[in-house]
Amino acid sequence: TKGGLYYEANTDSVPEREEFHRIETAVGGEYFVVLSDGTRVWVNSTSEFVYPVQFIGDRRVVQLKGEAYFEVAKNHSKPFIVKLKNQQITVLGTSFNIQAFNDDRFSVTTLLSGSILLESFDAQGRKMSSMKLKPNQQARSDNRTGSIFLSETDASISNAWVGGKYRFKDETLVSIVKRLENYYGVNIRLAHDSLRNIRYTGTFSLDQGIQEVLDIINSEKQFTFMKDGKDILISARSK
Repeated sequence: TKGGLYYEANTDSVPEREEFHRIETAVGGEYFVVLSDGTRVWVNSTSEFVYPVQFIGDRRVVQLKGEAYFEVAKNHSKPFIVKLKNQQITVLGTSFNIQAFNDDRFSVTTLLSGSILLESFDAQGRKMSSMKLKPNQQARSDNRTGSIFLSETDASISNAWVGGKYRFKDETLVSIVKRLENYYGVNIRLAHDSLRNIRYTGTFSLDQGIQEVLDIINSEKQFTFMKDGKDILISARSK
């Protein structure tokens, strides 16, 4: 179901070895969790997040498949590390959003405050590139090649979903469709290549249904769409 779950890690005792919790969010679901060090994490729809009950040793390591927003508690002696499919993000204390779904070619990391080090690896685990991000920068990491592309952005757009909204600024339809598929659990196909680069700027609420959202995006009547169960076909409007 849509909505959130608040879960706070148990900090009453320190285990001899790390024990882990796993969060798996359903379609349209969001979970909020406070880790044992005070780090706050919002996990978006259709994502998986693994974290220790209690952090042990000189690093704080978690794993993510999907999308999450982090507000990391500062601890300069114990870096916080997020492991993705072919990337690793290291921080001391900062806030950032990650989109890293396993089936996507690119993982997208957006920094809101502080600084992070993003490292990418190939299939054999060899480090291919690394890059430090500053606030309002976004890194797109290629999961095939390990390349990282850096751009300036309005970082507040990236985590608007935490407040129950999706915001887009000059974003392509093919990119928007991927996010809608993850959140609504639908399969969307673009019938014509010309549709891929239609750009959209706007906001919609996550309480709105998929048909209403597509109507909003299509306010200029650039395409038509047909829905059959969970399958949606978007076609270019004939002239």
